[in-house]
Amino acid sequence: MGLRFLLLILIFFCGYESFALLPFANVQGVFHVSDIGIALIWLGLFKHLARPINQGRQSNINNMFTWFIIFLLFFVFFQVSFATMNYNQNIIDGLIRSRQQLYYGSFPLFLLLTDTRENTDKCMRSLAILSLILICLAIISYFGPSIYQYERAIHTATRSGIKRAAVQGVSIVLFAGFWYFVRYLNEKKASIWFILFFLLTVAATIFRQTRMRIIALFLTALLMLIIQKRFKVLIGLLFFVISSSALVSLTMEENILSSLFISAYEDATQVKGTSKGRVEQIKADWEIFKEHPWLGNGGLVIRGKKDVRMTKDTFMAGYGSDLGYMHFMKYFGVAGVLWMILFIQAFYLKLRKILKDPRTDMVMARFAGYMFTYIVIAEITLYFFTATNGVLLL
Repeated sequence: MGLRFLLLILIFFCGYESFALLPFANVQGVFHVSDIGIALIWLGLFKHLARPINQGRQSNINNMFTWFIIFLLFFVFFQVSFATMNYNQNIIDGLIRSRQQLYYGSFPLFLLLTDTRENTDKCMRSLAILSLILICLAIISYFGPSIYQYERAIHTATRSGIKRAAVQGVSIVLFAGFWYFVRYLNEKKASIWFILFFLLTVAATIFRQTRMRIIALFLTALLMLIIQKRFKVLIGLLFFVISSSALVSLTMEENILSSLFISAYEDATQVKGTSKGRVEQIKADWEIFKEHPWLGNGGLVIRGKKDVRMTKDTFMAGYGSDLGYMHFMKYFGVAGVLWMILFIQAFYLKLRKILKDPRTDMVMARFAGYMFTYIVIAEITLYFFTATNGVLLL
């Protein structure tokens, strides 16, 4: 594994807070391993751009997505002032909290690392190896003593009568799985191992039991197969999922897959379970949005301190879990909504253009399209646009 791919793994390791493996990875007010990730991203970027051999590649970075990101980072800087005006937080605390958005520097860096199909394959192979390690660690912790250091990783809730598996970095696992599934669908001599690896990542995602992630996964996979008219593969996968689900139900109290979809539907229609909490969050976010409609409230950069108790209003202003789009609107207001709409529109217009170009590597282009579609769906409750680990995949 070359240095560039080792750098990739280290950045993900830091962005995902050591996958809960280091007891000192996140000590509030003292040390955060994610800060090392920020340093690796920007040092790596400067090193690549400073080398004479890479001078011609700077033009690759000068694209509309880079400008979207620059605008967003500029906007984050203003959030520091808004947090001061609206919630009496000092400027220094706001700047400290806003540093996590510097993970957006991973976009130009990854663009340099994956500038060719060969380098992209190597990067994805690195993430696939990392995914296998993460799955093995999850299995060990599920059936044996937990090796994770964080309380939230050790004590997982039960859903559908089954304890949720603490698959650290499950987004990376599924990300790598999608890559090999796209290769399987688009390469004439694709290895059977590609589809098997994808099914393994699907299994890991299901046992993690994050419902929106699973819904987005199935919708995106269905879209992939329909668009590419791979109906035989669709039928085969449906048979595999149904038979595997039936087999699992023989050894468990409930059918894990059907229970996840049924519970999601019941929670949404009857406003119970996690949906009840999300409805309350939506109401709170909407009230905050009405107070600061145009440029947002500055909640993204509110910094919680170990020895300082937040008021309820300040806590709700900065709360950012479970509702991706709604929280983004709360943080950035109408300006943020327009940014999001234009960003998504720009992506699909660009994708449509390059798919018509005969020189395009269809595996890379289609993977980008399908993965972004997955993110757009999952962002309803997940948060790829503001969390460090989400930004890395985005």
